[in-house]
Amino acid sequence: MEHTATDWVNVSVSNSAFIVFKNNINVGSEATYNSGDVIKIVPDQNGAVSIDILTDESGCPPDWGSFRSSCFQSAMPVTWQSPPIATLKKEIAQITWSIASQLNNEKYIIEHSSNGKHFSSIGEMAGDGTNNETKHYEYIHSSPSIGMNYNRIKQVDYDGKYSYSDIAIVRYDGNGQTNIYPNPATSEVNISTTEPTSLQIMDIYGRVLSKQDLSEGQNTINLAELPKGILIFVVGEQRYLVRRM
Repeated sequence: MEHTATDWVNVSVSNSAFIVFKNNINVGSEATYNSGDVIKIVPDQNGAVSIDILTDESGCPPDWGSFRSSCFQSAMPVTWQSPPIATLKKEIAQITWSIASQLNNEKYIIEHSSNGKHFSSIGEMAGDGTNNETKHYEYIHSSPSIGMNYNRIKQVDYDGKYSYSDIAIVRYDGNGQTNIYPNPATSEVNISTTEPTSLQIMDIYGRVLSKQDLSEGQNTINLAELPKGILIFVVGEQRYLVRRM
C-alpha cells in the first residue's frame, strides 16, 4: 500500500503486523508527513490481519481515509532502501545496496552479465533473516568484464523463494594492457587488447597448439580442442599463464 501526501497528514497503523515507511525509511507504526512524502505500509507477517489507519488528509482515496479493514497480506521478503549501485574503482567493481527490512532472508546471490541478458553467479552474501533495521551491503567484483557490466542481486528466502533487484550497470575499459579472463577458464576465454596483435597458445613444453590474429577490443577464444591444465598464451611479445579446467 503506497500513497504520496499532498498536504499535512498523520498516519497511524495500529496493527503490529505492518511497518510504516516514510520515503523508504522505517518509522515504525506512526509518522507525520508533509507534501510530497511517500507513505508505504509494508506487511511484516503472512496471514489475514485487521488494520486501522487514521489520517487527516482531505481528498485521500477511500482506502486512505479513517477506516478499518480486514485483508490478507503476503509479506515482502525484502524492502529496498536503495537499489544496487555499481562503481568502478581502479580495476574492480564495487556493488553496494541497502535493505530497509527483510523477512526470512537467507542470502543474497550477486549475479553478473556482460550483455544484460544472460546472468551467472559471481558470489554470495548472508542475509539477516528477519530484521527491520536498515542494513548496508557491499560486494567487490575483482574481475569485471571489458565493456559493460550488468549486475543484479538475487535475494533468496529460507524456503527457497527468491526475487531480483534492479540492474546496476558500470563500464570497464581495462587497464590499458592485455586482459585475459576468466582465469581459470573452461570452454572459452576472453582476451581484450588495445590494438590488433597476434596470439599463440602453447603447452608447458613450448609446443604451439594454436595461432590466430587478435583484433582491437575483446576477442573470444574457443578452448574446446585444447588440453586441460596450464596453457601459455603469447599475446604479441607478452606471455600469460592460463589454466584450463
